[in-house]
Amino acid sequence: MKKRIEIEIKKILNDKTSGSNDLLADINSLLLHNTINLSELKLIIKKLKKGLPTFTNIQNYLDGLEKKIRSKDSAGKFFLSFNQTEKNIYDSIFKNIFTYLSNKKNILTISNSKTVFEILYRLNSVNKLSVFICESRPGNEGRLLAEKLADKKIKTQLITEAQIARYLEKCDCILTGADSILKNGDVINKVGSLQLAVLGKYYGKPFYVIADKLKLSSNNKFIQTEEPRKEIWNTHTKKIRVENFYFERIPKLLISKIITN
Repeated sequence: MKKRIEIEIKKILNDKTSGSNDLLADINSLLLHNTINLSELKLIIKKLKKGLPTFTNIQNYLDGLEKKIRSKDSAGKFFLSFNQTEKNIYDSIFKNIFTYLSNKKNILTISNSKTVFEILYRLNSVNKLSVFICESRPGNEGRLLAEKLADKKIKTQLITEAQIARYLEKCDCILTGADSILKNGDVINKVGSLQLAVLGKYYGKPFYVIADKLKLSSNNKFIQTEEPRKEIWNTHTKKIRVENFYFERIPKLLISKIITN
């Protein structure tokens, strides 16, 4: 495998701040714009499957790619097709959720979901929005979404997860993406999303989840992987237990609506 491609794959695997749709777009772009032989492609698929096990959309994409390879269909057509349909996916999700968001102007979200960005960008052309974004520790990727929305002239305020209750009272709804939609209707998303859902229930604020169909899982499995503790607190003391998890399960009963394409 070419060194440059290895470097790009490693970069994708080590990316802790991009949403799963952004990561998938990077994967597809890498495969589309580089000449990769069949044995290299199989190795890349194996590495990505092992390195990104929690992202259902990436796993489903790689499963689809493997089927194309086995049936001897053109992988190039697969990459092009994904590229061409991506924009249509967000247009479709926006059309499907507009009924629920048409009168919503103050929206609270978390993390750095590409789907959330695309929908808020479209909605702002109809309603001038005020968006409150949780910073999403420990990676603070909420800051990235805040910058992207602010660049589009959308009124944006960054808050900590500890401030959710204070600002949720001012909001019309909660809008999040999803890393996986389980078969039973539960959703897996960035840590802090469950707190949003629980507080949304308490304050009577609808909790909407938006995601494309690649996020649909065929099972109810969720394996919570512990991440480096030093991201929370780089201390050498053994007297204090430090835990760091990126994702958590949001039960179906706390979710007002899941909207896909």
